[in-house]
Amino acid sequence: MEIIDNRQNWKEAFNCKKCLKKERTLCPCYVEYTEVNNKTGETRLVKTCIFQLLPRLLIDNTKASDGLHGIISSMRNKFVEQTEKILQLKEKELKKLEDANI
Repeated sequence: MEIIDNRQNWKEAFNCKKCLKKERTLCPCYVEYTEVNNKTGETRLVKTCIFQLLPRLLIDNTKASDGLHGIISSMRNKFVEQTEKILQLKEKELKKLEDANI
């Protein structure tokens, strides 16, 4: 089985001048992807270098995880509160039963 590499042995690898001009290049770090604006629903084609894209992806990931962390923390706190209420009610019921049996 032969693997065919269309990048021509990476002849243009790390030729950053073309990436900065947003020209198509054969560099392994050059990527094209579609991006959707959540507010407007607009879709656009983004052409960039993975090294320029990485910091933005890390920031977006951190923002998303911060929101998720808040939601999970809130759910955990609510669960603990409800569990404490249930335990308090059970203790009151057990005390009533003990008092009734005496």
